[in-house]
Amino acid sequence: MLAVLVVGLLSMLTDKPLINFSKDAKTVSGFVDYALSNEDVDSFAIFGEGAWEKASLEDRASALQHLLNLEAAYLRIEPLTLKVVKLNRFIVGSYRYDRGVAYIDYEHLRDGNPAEVIDTICHEAFHAYQHAVVDSLDFSDEVVQTSRYFHQARSWHDNFENYIPSSVCYYSYRLQPVEYDAFAYATIRAEFYMEQILAHHVIN
Repeated sequence: MLAVLVVGLLSMLTDKPLINFSKDAKTVSGFVDYALSNEDVDSFAIFGEGAWEKASLEDRASALQHLLNLEAAYLRIEPLTLKVVKLNRFIVGSYRYDRGVAYIDYEHLRDGNPAEVIDTICHEAFHAYQHAVVDSLDFSDEVVQTSRYFHQARSWHDNFENYIPSSVCYYSYRLQPVEYDAFAYATIRAEFYMEQILAHHVIN
């Protein structure tokens, strides 16, 4: 199943990033507890007040790649690659399931504040999780078709088959199951990261 959640411009379709940054941003193995380690928080100092404005786009992208690594570990999904590209107007991020790539818009990375870009990364990571869940199930199985336990997975599966782009109707786009759940997840996770970062730097 090929699902392109949001279609970007040529740079996205050809997988040609606008910014090249270190792919050696720390990798994460195993499950990540809800509290970040001091080392992780230190690596996110770039998201702190004042540091973000001074940071290069390459350094911002590298920090976001590390955050994406943490999210993949937290969600127990395969690692994802972050690419900075020019997306369509009003689109700040997207995810390609067939490539294992999360995209962030160049202008969003340049002009967005830390909370906004972290929210975008968490949102796209959750889309990867949704695809992983759907891909792991046999939807021809009667239990998967009927059990309440699989209700959310069924809603994602059906939604991927009938996805509504934001360009068609923004209201319907926001309320469809895969987006509604991704927005909710990203809000919670972005708040978590910012609280961890701010608490660390207040204490230290």
